[in-house]
Amino acid sequence: VSDEAAVALTNAALLLARLLAASGKDLQDALWLPVAVAGRALPRALGERMADATLRALFLDGFTVDAPKDQEAPELVDGVDPGLLWADGVGPEGGSVGKLSDDMRENRKAFLMLLAAVICGGAPMQGDVGGGSAEDLAAPTDKEKLAAAGAVASKAALPMIADDRPLEYLSCPGRSVPYRGELLFSLLSVALSYDPHGFGVPYAGYFTGKKDEEMVHLCLQVAGLLLQGSEDMRTDQSSAWACRRPQEQPGEAGRPLPQQGAQAFRQLVAGISSERETSFIVSGVVTLIGTAVDERNTYLPSSMRVPPFLPELLVLVFHLSVCDAFVFRACEQGDLNPLVEGVLHVSGQAPEHVEEDIVSALTWATLLRLSTYREACIAFNDDFTGDAPDDTPDFTGSVADLIFMSGLWRISDYFATARVSGIHRCTSEMALCTMANVSIFVEELSSATCGRFFALLERCAKSVQGKRSRGGAQWLPYLLEILEYIVQYQYPTNTRLAYGMANRFSVFRELQIVCAEPVDRIVNADGRTSKQSGNVSPQSSECSFTGDVVSEEVVSRWQQDLQVHLDPIMVLLNGIVPQLEAEVEKRDTVTSDEAKDMLPKSVLGLLPAPPAFVMRGLRYNMMTHRACERCLVCCIAHGPIASAWETDEAEEGGADASAGAEEAADERAADKKGVPAGAESGRAFSPLPRAGGAKRSSSSSRGRAAADAAATATTRAVPNG
Repeated sequence: VSDEAAVALTNAALLLARLLAASGKDLQDALWLPVAVAGRALPRALGERMADATLRALFLDGFTVDAPKDQEAPELVDGVDPGLLWADGVGPEGGSVGKLSDDMRENRKAFLMLLAAVICGGAPMQGDVGGGSAEDLAAPTDKEKLAAAGAVASKAALPMIADDRPLEYLSCPGRSVPYRGELLFSLLSVALSYDPHGFGVPYAGYFTGKKDEEMVHLCLQVAGLLLQGSEDMRTDQSSAWACRRPQEQPGEAGRPLPQQGAQAFRQLVAGISSERETSFIVSGVVTLIGTAVDERNTYLPSSMRVPPFLPELLVLVFHLSVCDAFVFRACEQGDLNPLVEGVLHVSGQAPEHVEEDIVSALTWATLLRLSTYREACIAFNDDFTGDAPDDTPDFTGSVADLIFMSGLWRISDYFATARVSGIHRCTSEMALCTMANVSIFVEELSSATCGRFFALLERCAKSVQGKRSRGGAQWLPYLLEILEYIVQYQYPTNTRLAYGMANRFSVFRELQIVCAEPVDRIVNADGRTSKQSGNVSPQSSECSFTGDVVSEEVVSRWQQDLQVHLDPIMVLLNGIVPQLEAEVEKRDTVTSDEAKDMLPKSVLGLLPAPPAFVMRGLRYNMMTHRACERCLVCCIAHGPIASAWETDEAEEGGADASAGAEEAADERAADKKGVPAGAESGRAFSPLPRAGGAKRSSSSSRGRAAADAAATATTRAVPNG
């Protein structure tokens, strides 16, 4: 490729990116609807041809890659050319990755910008793309706080990418899209081979190179966009959960999570299974996400720097958490627990341009998927020796304790707003399902975890008797399910938890009374008329702010679900509490440790046969699609290619574009940056329903100059239980 052709090609990519960034429905229809020329329909839409040309440019010899000569070219492996991969790590071996020149880096950046613009359209130009959480908007009164939480949730649920046709074409397995495998493998290899620490030397991370970091940032953003799937929006709350009973499907009969579906890029990720590739991915992810922890633990002030792309990395980990090979390799290498620690730290370090609620939802969706694997839950029993997140007090315990402590804090934080905020409700339920999965295998919970668990249980139990708000009632079946699993499967090492249950015998008796109480009395406890709620899950609760009252049918199902998990707990307590009280009365003073020693060493014969436990996973669904989309679009609007979506005076745009394009070939200079604006609307998502509840089983500078010139040309231009 000649210098003149390279400059022209790069300028064309940047100008097209600007055009697509400002596009509306008319332009999108013109690109993606069938086109007729001289009365004859073209075989392919213009948008498809543009997308193909973009991918070909990303692997054009002498422009974005240094391809091997014909006699040196390796053979294709599953349709992927190893000689075109940008970096080693993911994808077939056999290629020779040379030193990347500045020209090629800038050319790649230009066409990755164009690809992002093809997929996103004008989404990053929307005005209010970020902004804290419900707590930032909370007003002094409870009613205004609930209103603020609902408003934030509604905004987070709005669609940002208006046209799904570009991604549907790129990701459709039945369409012949060039260089699809080369693109995904190159993006992952470049991103996960990045060293944010500067070879472990203090302060060296500040000198690793801004260009390299921006390239990694951009690769993660584009990879996240490619892994999105419009089909996810068809999975509503009633089918979002993936539930299974491993005891009824022993061995390999039941896969923890569903397959990837008809999404070509997700299928490519799921097909990565070699030890070389999976070890590279796991090590790269843990290294990058571990910066959130390393920055806190350094002895030298500010010697470690947290990279700006952690939210995009979290999106990637969310997609990887559904891949068996990735999870198994993380367990084998002992990297699963550092990964979990890093994920929880990212949740508390969301940048200003990404809503904290979105990051929190993705965090617990990721942890829920990981906890679906038996191997992961067993690994969580390892001692936790890291640094707890800011919202979690210091404790001594296991990684399971870390997950419980973080989950219980999140549920308590969303306790009131979960009644009006769909994303708060979904996040709370995902945290509860994660804890339920882990509870089956947890060997011992710490005193701090038990104390926080029972504090939440008592708070939920009190809300059942409340006259104004019974929001916590919806979480009671999950909390009782966790207790049931622990006493049935892990009682000998969890006497601390059993002692806490005995101390709260009265709380469980009150819940037993609630289960037997007439349904109409619970429904109309506040004197209002019962009506059918829009949410039909068993743990739905009356929302005093909206005035929405659940139906008798919903409350009846909630009572049944509560009773299923409460019955074995009451059998245990009725058997051990009287004996414990009698032993205590015989002594003058008894400490809590002495009382724990009085508990039976085994509960075999005191409990009914244990149920076939349920492990819940999470399919791709409406909520996860919106959360990933919003996270990625907000990050693009504040990332290395944000200039493509900046706007100024519309009248100056056209003139500046043509004038700047001519200057680009001659002067090669200028640099502009801006702020996104605009907004769109759409429908909100609903919370996910509780699954597997009450029912049980019977058993040089050329490229940079072109980019700067083109910039000058257009700068002005969840389940509610």
